Amino acid sequence: MVVFCVLAAPCAWAAGKARHVIVIVWDGMRPEFVTEELSPTLCGLARSGVTFRNHHSQFPSTTQVNGAALATGSYPGHSGLVGNVEFRPQIDAQKPVETGVLATVRKGDEVTGGHYLLRPTMAETVRRAGRVFVDTRDSALAEAGDLAGPLRDGLIAQTDLIEIGLVASGRHPGRASTDEVTFFKSCGVAVQDVSAGGAVLRRAREFGLGTEINL
Repeated sequence: MVVFCVLAAPCAWAAGKARHVIVIVWDGMRPEFVTEELSPTLCGLARSGVTFRNHHSQFPSTTQVNGAALATGSYPGHSGLVGNVEFRPQIDAQKPVETGVLATVRKGDEVTGGHYLLRPTMAETVRRAGRVFVDTRDSALAEAGDLAGPLRDGLIAQTDLIEIGLVASGRHPGRASTDEVTFFKSCGVAVQDVSAGGAVLRRAREFGLGTEINL
């Protein structure tokens, strides 16, 4: 079961545009379970929103198959994921693998050049439509595996990666409008750790908290 929750101001509703959309997925939830008695809040949400009466899961009706269908908007034959457990010799030639395990996904992307799923996900589509902010461009290019696919496929360019420090210092504009989609990928850099640690230390000294140890 999938529920789309739209959070917006009244003017946004009137304009037909939502500022935030949240997709909530219940694995194994059946429509007949959404009743006033069993799930009153969810029932009220469905009643005040939009309910699709003639929808159904993909076949085979397993978690990962339908998760991939939701993420890509594609049938299993097009997304390339057809089961919770599959034998993929490129990933493991000795035994079947669980398709939803992170290690499997990462290995699948590694051996397929970022095409573990054969269709782009909603997240990749959003990145293409919006702006991408990073803590540093160098660390993002070296460590951000989830940006590697869009970069390789030409959905974004290296020059599209905007360092968040430039925005904070006023040297680069942030969001141009409230409708603009933004994506922030943080890999973590040492200067951020030092800055955050310094701020915590100052606050601790201000309130007389903690114990200083001479090393």
